[in-house]
Amino acid sequence: MTLKIGFGTYPVTPPLGVAMSGYAKREGVATGLHDPLLARAVVFDDGAQTAALVVADVITLLPEQYDRVGRLVERWTGIPRAHVIAAGTHTHSGPTPGARGPRPTPNLHFGALLPDWLASAAKLAWDDRCPASLAAGTTTVPGWTVNRREPGGVTDPELGVVYIRRGRAGAGVLLNFACHGVVLGPDNLALSADWIGLARAALARQAPDLFSLVAVAPSGDINPLPASIRARLRRGGGELFTHDPFSGIYDRTGGSFAEAEAMGQALAQAALATLPRTRRLASAPGIAAVTRQPDIGRPPKRLPARCRILRVGELAVVGLAGEPFVETGLRVKETVRAHGLFPVISSHAPHLAYVPTPAAFAQQRARDYEVAWARRLGMAPEAADRQVAALARALGTLAA
Repeated sequence: MTLKIGFGTYPVTPPLGVAMSGYAKREGVATGLHDPLLARAVVFDDGAQTAALVVADVITLLPEQYDRVGRLVERWTGIPRAHVIAAGTHTHSGPTPGARGPRPTPNLHFGALLPDWLASAAKLAWDDRCPASLAAGTTTVPGWTVNRREPGGVTDPELGVVYIRRGRAGAGVLLNFACHGVVLGPDNLALSADWIGLARAALARQAPDLFSLVAVAPSGDINPLPASIRARLRRGGGELFTHDPFSGIYDRTGGSFAEAEAMGQALAQAALATLPRTRRLASAPGIAAVTRQPDIGRPPKRLPARCRILRVGELAVVGLAGEPFVETGLRVKETVRAHGLFPVISSHAPHLAYVPTPAAFAQQRARDYEVAWARRLGMAPEAADRQVAALARALGTLAA
């Protein structure tokens, strides 16, 4: 069995004038471009089964967009749609994924084309397949993130690194890190992939022949911690934890491209330092995929939350709907590792909303942005537990 892997990139930068996504406080539309928005794809082919991961620099994908990506990839490459994970990087400096309405707008056009662009990246990756091997490792990149709900709360400083070796055909790396794409705030009107795109750019400068894809791990309660936020925390302390998207630590006004570039550079350097220490992953028993849709609604409301796992030998790529909290991501990693697999977890695959932990639901705060959104959607307090349980069962199926 020879494993083949391909890489693909396709632009998803919209025209200026699109409404930008992620901040209710933002006024105005996109008036500039700092760095290109991209869809990046990796496809796997073991000769018997195939699979694809494709991630775009948008805040999320709507469920109908996710489904169209799968249909197009299946049509253009033969990869089964149930073997495709599509996700957003969750940059808050990109466009909305497609506003609904009777009047044509740049966002409607963008949303209509977005699935085709992601599928195009996957098709280019399919055409690029070459014999390859996988290696993986982890490192920690401390000091760059903060739990925005709790002073001193849980974060996940682990950077997962999957190294794809392809001989003379060029190498690639999958990076997995848990942090919102919100170094830049609502006052920024230049399109950007935030720290995610700037980490890729830093890698391209230091290793020009290295393809990179960044998957954002569950981080519904995790924000960047650049110098400006550190200074605010020193001045304001615990009073900044307002649980209000318009104030306190949630208000990212003033975030700079210099800070985003510094974070991207730190992650790129950590990834490159980790490559020589990665462990080779076995390609057997080959490629498999499983999808589960646990109901995370509060009766009588039904709320299916899609989760999908792609196994490539010892590698497990997990796609989770919505924005689970970092605590859930840590539990998922632990569950994957308990099955002898190396995890790469992508949230925002597809859109759902925040998925708070049961402990967050139980806090009953007067103002609680993430939990209030989940309640309005009809989410059950034990929603995160149901997601993790469904993934554990799915992993058992793959291991059987």
